Amino acid sequence: MLRQALWPQGQFLRDRPTLSDAERRNLCHDAELLLQEILPGTLTRLYPRLEADTSIVRLLLDPFRSKFINKHLILYATDYLMGQLFPELVERPANAPCSS
Repeated sequence: MLRQALWPQGQFLRDRPTLSDAERRNLCHDAELLLQEILPGTLTRLYPRLEADTSIVRLLLDPFRSKFINKHLILYATDYLMGQLFPELVERPANAPCSS
Protein backbone atom coordinates (compact mmCIF):
# COMPACT_ATOMS: atom_id res chain seq x y z
CA MET A 1 0.00 0.00 0.00
CA LEU A 2 2.82 2.42 0.85
CA ARG A 3 4.63 1.51 -2.36
CA GLN A 4 1.52 2.30 -4.42
CA ALA A 5 1.07 5.62 -2.56
CA LEU A 6 4.65 6.75 -3.15
CA TRP A 7 5.25 5.14 -6.55
CA PRO A 8 1.99 5.10 -8.53
CA GLN A 9 2.53 3.32 -11.85
CA GLY A 10 6.10 2.61 -10.74
CA GLN A 11 7.16 6.28 -10.71
CA PHE A 12 7.87 8.37 -7.63
CA LEU A 13 5.09 10.86 -6.93
CA ARG A 14 6.61 14.19 -7.93
CA ASP A 15 3.87 16.62 -8.78
CA ARG A 16 0.72 16.47 -6.79
CA PRO A 17 -2.29 18.37 -7.99
CA THR A 18 -2.74 21.74 -6.31
CA LEU A 19 -5.94 22.23 -4.38
CA SER A 20 -8.28 25.09 -5.06
CA ASP A 21 -9.38 27.34 -2.21
CA ALA A 22 -12.75 25.58 -2.05
CA GLU A 23 -11.05 22.16 -1.87
CA ARG A 24 -8.77 23.40 0.92
CA ARG A 25 -11.75 24.71 2.90
CA ASN A 26 -13.55 21.38 2.42
CA LEU A 27 -10.45 19.49 3.55
CA CYS A 28 -10.15 21.64 6.69
CA HIS A 29 -13.84 21.22 7.41
CA ASP A 30 -13.58 17.43 7.02
CA ALA A 31 -10.57 17.35 9.36
CA GLU A 32 -12.52 19.31 11.97
CA LEU A 33 -15.45 16.90 11.69
CA LEU A 34 -13.18 13.87 12.08
CA LEU A 35 -11.53 15.33 15.15
CA GLN A 36 -14.94 16.09 16.63
CA GLU A 37 -15.78 12.41 16.29
CA ILE A 38 -12.46 11.31 17.83
CA LEU A 39 -12.59 13.74 20.76
CA PRO A 40 -16.25 13.66 21.84
CA GLY A 41 -16.18 15.31 25.23
CA THR A 42 -12.85 14.42 26.74
CA LEU A 43 -11.20 17.75 26.05
CA THR A 44 -14.29 19.66 27.11
CA ARG A 45 -13.89 18.13 30.56
CA LEU A 46 -10.21 19.04 30.59
CA TYR A 47 -10.85 22.61 29.42
CA PRO A 48 -14.19 23.64 30.97
CA ARG A 49 -13.92 27.20 29.60
CA LEU A 50 -14.32 25.90 26.07
CA GLU A 51 -18.01 25.45 25.47
CA ALA A 52 -18.16 23.40 22.30
CA ASP A 53 -16.04 20.71 20.73
CA THR A 54 -15.67 22.83 17.60
CA SER A 55 -13.71 25.44 19.52
CA ILE A 56 -11.45 22.70 20.90
CA VAL A 57 -10.89 21.27 17.43
CA ARG A 58 -10.04 24.70 16.06
CA LEU A 59 -7.69 25.24 18.98
CA LEU A 60 -5.92 21.98 18.08
CA LEU A 61 -5.79 22.63 14.33
CA ASP A 62 -4.72 26.29 14.34
CA PRO A 63 -0.98 25.61 14.84
CA PHE A 64 -0.95 23.29 11.81
CA ARG A 65 -2.02 26.11 9.51
CA SER A 66 1.50 27.55 9.62
CA LYS A 67 4.01 26.36 7.02
CA PHE A 68 6.88 27.23 9.39
CA ILE A 69 5.46 25.12 12.21
CA ASN A 70 4.72 22.23 9.85
CA LYS A 71 8.30 22.26 8.53
CA HIS A 72 9.64 22.32 12.08
CA LEU A 73 7.35 19.44 13.07
CA ILE A 74 8.49 17.31 10.12
CA LEU A 75 12.17 18.04 10.82
CA TYR A 76 11.75 17.27 14.51
CA ALA A 77 9.87 14.03 13.81
CA THR A 78 12.51 12.95 11.28
CA ASP A 79 15.32 13.78 13.71
CA TYR A 80 13.61 11.84 16.49
CA LEU A 81 12.95 8.85 14.23
CA MET A 82 16.57 8.77 13.02
CA GLY A 83 17.76 8.97 16.63
CA GLN A 84 15.58 6.00 17.55
CA LEU A 85 16.61 3.95 14.53
CA PHE A 86 20.30 4.87 14.67
CA PRO A 87 21.23 5.81 18.26
CA GLU A 88 24.89 6.23 17.33
CA LEU A 89 23.90 9.37 15.39
CA VAL A 90 22.60 11.15 18.49
CA GLU A 91 24.98 13.79 19.80
CA ARG A 92 25.30 13.76 23.56
CA PRO A 93 26.48 16.72 25.65
CA ALA A 94 30.10 16.41 26.83
CA ASN A 95 29.11 16.40 30.51
CA ALA A 96 26.28 13.86 30.13
CA PRO A 97 26.75 10.54 31.91
CA CYS A 98 27.29 7.51 29.69
CA SER A 99 24.45 5.02 29.65
CA SER A 100 25.44 1.44 28.95
